[in-house]
Formats: sequence, C-alpha cells, structure tokens
Amino acid sequence: MWAKGVTPPLHLTFKRIDNRDDPVGMEYPYGVNTDFVFVNKLCDDPQKEYIDRECMRSIDEQGDQQHHETNVKGAMTDWYMCHQPGFKELGEIATEFSLKAFPWITHPLAWDTWGNRYESGQYADSHYHRPAQISWTYYPKVDEDHPGLFFPDMADGHDATPGVTIMPEDGDLLMWEGMIRHQVHAKEFKNPRYVIAGNMFFEYRKVTEEYRLKHHTEANTSNREDMVKSQVDKSKAKSVYSTSEME
Repeated sequence: MWAKGVTPPLHLTFKRIDNRDDPVGMEYPYGVNTDFVFVNKLCDDPQKEYIDRECMRSIDEQGDQQHHETNVKGAMTDWYMCHQPGFKELGEIATEFSLKAFPWITHPLAWDTWGNRYESGQYADSHYHRPAQISWTYYPKVDEDHPGLFFPDMADGHDATPGVTIMPEDGDLLMWEGMIRHQVHAKEFKNPRYVIAGNMFFEYRKVTEEYRLKHHTEANTSNREDMVKSQVDKSKAKSVYSTSEME
C-alpha cells in the first residue's frame, strides 16, 4: 500500500466488522479497504491558532443553516466552506495529509467542507460519506466531558465486539475511508463542541478554483433557499384536529 521504506502516518488500527446488531448495517463491496483511522496532530502547527479562531468564528456567525435536516443534530454551517478563512487553510492541510495516508488516491480533491457546533445533549446519527473516497474531521478545542467519535463497524481486535470510540485531542485531524460509518452519541457536557468536517474525492478531471468557487457559492445559496422553504412548509402543517373531523 505504501512504497517500500515509506512509513505510514500516525494511525489507529482496527478490525472492520459488519455490525449485525445495527439495523443500518452495510457491506463493503468495492474499493480499497483499510482498517486505519489516521491522525494528524496540528497542536504545533503555526496555522492552528488562525484556523481555530476563524473556523469557530464562522460557525458561530452562521448558526444552524441546515435546521437539523442532516445527520448532524446540532448547528451546522453551509456545506461548502472551503473558501472561507481558516477552512481554506485546513482543507489544504487535509489534502496534503491524505496523500500520505492514502497514496493510492493520487489526485485528491477537497470538495465539501463544513462546520458543526454541538450543545450539550446534541448528537449525530450513524452515517457514512459515500461516494467520497476519504472523510475527515478536525477538532479545534476538546473538553474532557465532550463525546468522542464512534465507529459502529470497527473493533479493536479480530474477535472483539464491534463499536469503538476515538477520543480526539485539541488539534487532532482524523481521517478514514468515506464508506466507514460513524456517529456522535448524545451526552451531557458543559462547553460547546466544535468540529470541522470534510470530504475528499478523486479529481478525475482538472477543477479550477474559479469553477469550485462558483459551484460552491451556487450550491450554498440553493441549499439555504431549500431549507427556508422546508421550514415554511413545516410551519403550515396541520397538527391540531377536532373530534368533529372524524370520518
């Protein structure tokens, strides 16, 4: 997988297991399967302070643009933030790291990147990021009482029960294959939990920055309009009935 003499980057090794107790269980019928979750520690990166400040500022300013309509049951920004301050630099770091973690994906393209802010008790449903080849999350500030990232189809040994939780530290960037399911369990905690997440796709044709910016701007605008319409439609839904309406 890695060239002879090349040391793979820092990673946690697991055994991938189909979790039969989970009704959303899935098989892995294609692609290169790895049992690794790679870790890039940015605690000493000179850009960390800037990335953390700008990303958390944008997340706070945007609030919840998705209205809990995604798997994230917390505040989530626009889907495409990779041109925003902090997000841009973080995406570049993630792209460079992906070339070390997954060298067989020779032309990774950072596409969708977004930010989340969880308040106490909020969570993310089990999901995967297919068809993305690579997924990643970054943690600018982690408290001891924050929930970790749970992988329902990973185990810490060949005969172990499926389900492992990774507890990130400040400045950790976690990266794994996009087909691997993950979630965040509901848990009580004190301070907000910030996460920046993104995906990598194989760049099968050259994509200019101008094209990417145009696409992302239009997609963010369209998504916001759809979310507003969705909330209006829900507000019009009839929820109170009289017994006189019985048939």
